[in-house]
Amino acid sequence: MARHIGILLQGLAVMVPALFTFWVLWAMVSWLDGHMGALLKSIPYLETFPGLGILVAFVIIYIVGLLTRLWLFRKGFGFAEKLIRRVPLIKTLYGSVRDMLQFFGGNKKKSRGEAVQVNLGEMGYMIGVSTSALADDGERIGVYLPLSYQIGGFLIYMPRTRVTSAGMSVEEALKLVLTGGMGVQVDEESTPT
Repeated sequence: MARHIGILLQGLAVMVPALFTFWVLWAMVSWLDGHMGALLKSIPYLETFPGLGILVAFVIIYIVGLLTRLWLFRKGFGFAEKLIRRVPLIKTLYGSVRDMLQFFGGNKKKSRGEAVQVNLGEMGYMIGVSTSALADDGERIGVYLPLSYQIGGFLIYMPRTRVTSAGMSVEEALKLVLTGGMGVQVDEESTPT
């Protein structure tokens, strides 16, 4: 009986993440296609077909990406961002989403920080990501310590002497921490000591 339960749990471990990922992607695509499709249906003589809304959304996003290369567009967008930063709740929401997208999608490698380990003395160490944030004294460096299985963490300022490279990419470090090390295979060479 224990063998059959083990097989069932292995099947769940494979199926649940795959189905959840598929469901989230399907929901996002359906929502995007539905809203863009509804917008397109309002244009006379335009027949819509499934997927046209997504195609139009990607074309619009690409065009906006091209426009960001123009000086005049960047100036206008910068002015709009200044206005957004004056509205209390909206500036926090907008800034958080923008920073997160720039972190994951930005093409500046430095903006992502570096995977580091923070020496906690006898307690061991924690894995985090160094940030560009410096404390007032200039002797401490900002380190973001994400929490396992949560969207959240702590920004701490540690003395530079207690922060060393973790010997892995930021993506590997975040994956290791966010999953609590469960099911993550880390090469022995890249494991911090």
